[in-house]
Amino acid sequence: MSITLNLDPEVEKCLKLLAQERGLSLTDYILEVLYREAARAKMPTSERAPERKGVRMSGEEEALAFLEWADSFPDVPLLSDEAISRDSLYPVAHHLDDHHKEHNWVSRHRSAFLGQWVALDGETLLASGRTAIEVYEAARATGVAAPYVVLVAAEEAIPFAGW
Repeated sequence: MSITLNLDPEVEKCLKLLAQERGLSLTDYILEVLYREAARAKMPTSERAPERKGVRMSGEEEALAFLEWADSFPDVPLLSDEAISRDSLYPVAHHLDDHHKEHNWVSRHRSAFLGQWVALDGETLLASGRTAIEVYEAARATGVAAPYVVLVAAEEAIPFAGW
């Protein structure tokens, strides 16, 4: 069977380049592509090579496409061992301690602030008042990002659970 192809000049130019890369004449390259596609048509769909933009790729073409894609990203410096250590990924939050300084302050000043809300930063009193929101806002105004706000209540008796 004989076929005549009327190709766009740009397509013909691209096909000639691909043929040259493979060391083939344009006719031989086009025949190779046609035979390869005919063989693929006989294969089950699950065994066929993936497609790129509607064009089926061989394994070699797929590998080259992957490398081209990978090379398209900018070079970035490698991360140090310290940068990817568990401690640097999950740092211990300094502001999430047990608030022992604040508890000690409340114990020492309980009688003076009984029934009031207080905002503390460690053992430093930032604000005190009748409502939590008023005290919190006043404490934030001092520049402390996360003040410890608590209602100073009467000291609770140790619960007795015995006989």
